[in-house]
Amino acid sequence: MHLHTLDKAYLINETQLGDKLNRAVESGRRADFALMMSLLSNNLCEKNPQQLPETSHPNSLRDSLGVAAEVELSASEVSYRRSATQSKSFHSGGIADTRLLQHLAPSSLAQLPQNTFQLPEELYHNLSGHDRRQLANPSTQSFNVAANELYNALIIAKRTADMKRVS
Repeated sequence: MHLHTLDKAYLINETQLGDKLNRAVESGRRADFALMMSLLSNNLCEKNPQQLPETSHPNSLRDSLGVAAEVELSASEVSYRRSATQSKSFHSGGIADTRLLQHLAPSSLAQLPQNTFQLPEELYHNLSGHDRRQLANPSTQSFNVAANELYNALIIAKRTADMKRVS
């Protein structure tokens, strides 16, 4: 009757398993390894936050050579006008003019529908009315908290509580 203790294990990452995971791999116990991996939480909110590298320095080589900006991933209002201009140039001047315009001002890679909050149209229409209202109202969105600061504060509070409990 240990079934109820498995769902209360609250394993978040593999460091909580200690060396049991390594021993299962070394000895070839696939079933134990699979069980331990399935017990780990797959909720990304519970994972340790990773700090992204800072990219604050401008690309001076790109600026000095006068190369065009990077290609946008999703379309904006400007990219629709740019695509219309390229279409006109194709009909009037041919493929060479279109290629020149594409290299001077590249169009976006994906032209998603507008007013769907950067979601594909079929996905947006499958959302419930509550989810659409939640997307439209940014005040109900989750707080933009620096994950590293929150994680560090929680670790300090846990260590302080552990020290008080020991002494």
